[in-house]
Amino acid sequence: MLRTDLRVAGGVIGLSPRAQRRLIAAVAGASAVTLLATIPAMAEARIVPGKTVAGVSLGDGAAKVKRVLGEPERGSNVLNYRYVKRHGLGVYFIGGKAFEITVLRGAQATPNGIKVGSTARALSKAYPAARCRAAVAGNKTECRLPARFRKKATETLFTVKNSKVVSIAVRFV
Repeated sequence: MLRTDLRVAGGVIGLSPRAQRRLIAAVAGASAVTLLATIPAMAEARIVPGKTVAGVSLGDGAAKVKRVLGEPERGSNVLNYRYVKRHGLGVYFIGGKAFEITVLRGAQATPNGIKVGSTARALSKAYPAARCRAAVAGNKTECRLPARFRKKATETLFTVKNSKVVSIAVRFV
């Protein structure tokens, strides 16, 4: 039944209560989408192999890293910024530019769904071009996925222990 009354404090002109609820839900959904579009790249929680992690690109300066991720945690210095507690990652610098971004935990995942905690089987299926071999130290396997970014050789290094990915590093070679 369509309602045509005007309720100033608590209703929408000419809509039934059911139609009002639908309109409110649609507006809330559209607002949420708009809000997410304005949140920095961290909301994407994304690793682009050989290029970026959480909106930070290889080669970015310290100021840009701080704009994207915020102030680094205590214990950080000009060579490395720690964001382990908040974002599960660290950014390592050479000459003031991000040389390596390492993910130790958290929601960051590659477009193929690989993240810390993924299985070695899922990794090899998602990235068959990755070359794996025993790590020099420890009981780990390192799988390297080569790439190029900003005209330089890069790689994504997936470290595996006990058949699980334990870290992912995007870095210049």
